[in-house]
Amino acid sequence: MVVTGGGEQRASDGTGILERFVDLSGGPRARIVVITTASGEPRRVESEYLEVFDALGVQHVCALRLKDREQANPAHARGR
Repeated sequence: MVVTGGGEQRASDGTGILERFVDLSGGPRARIVVITTASGEPRRVESEYLEVFDALGVQHVCALRLKDREQANPAHARGR
């Protein structure tokens, strides 16, 4: 898992940390899930990440869209 704070480069010419992440995750065969819930513009940022991972050759990349805290951490998952 890599958590980024938005300071990483997502443009195709400056993806150092994301390139390394892909390498450590299995290269083109990696399975990557992008979660942009903390972003002020989640759909735009999601799109940027999906494009970068595609450009890096990742064959299996998708987005997990969480609309609220309950969806991310439902009561039944917390053992209640």
